Amino acid sequence: SSLLLGNPSDALANPANFSNYLMKETYYTLSYNRDWSTPNWVSWHLSLEDLGSTPRQDDFRPNDALPSGWYQVQNFSYNGGGFDRGHMCPSADRTATVPANSSTFLMTNMVPQAPVCNQTTWANLEDYARSLVTGTNKELYIIAGPAGTGGTGNSGLLNTIDNTRINVPASSCESAYM
Repeated sequence: SSLLLGNPSDALANPANFSNYLMKETYYTLSYNRDWSTPNWVSWHLSLEDLGSTPRQDDFRPNDALPSGWYQVQNFSYNGGGFDRGHMCPSADRTATVPANSSTFLMTNMVPQAPVCNQTTWANLEDYARSLVTGTNKELYIIAGPAGTGGTGNSGLLNTIDNTRINVPASSCESAYM
């Protein structure tokens, strides 16, 4: 289970719990914040069984499992903001099957990340985590998420993107990764 270490914020699968809404996806679990349009955290299990040769699907899309009436972050919602669509559960952690990899491209799994963070610092941390299970019989339970408001991307310091609909975290490179 992706929640073997527990539910970090006691999220509930109740739409009235809009700032801490529990979503159990097939390949990871998350707490979603409706007002920030980002996950509070994403939790997943990583083992050799999750890694394979499936190519990156790049099928960024809204998550239709969000409650009715909630804003659906789109593929284009990050355009012009100076931030990458930063995966919390990485695409490369789900290469065993096409559905597993595709699931990581749901926009509920994304946070705005400065490109230098997403493409170097965060990518290196993700690679390191995968190296811990590659060629071993070890497994990891990982919880990652953003913190705060106000981050610096290619367009400078911003608190939000997408016409104020998506919160830009102050920290997503320093997020918890266990």
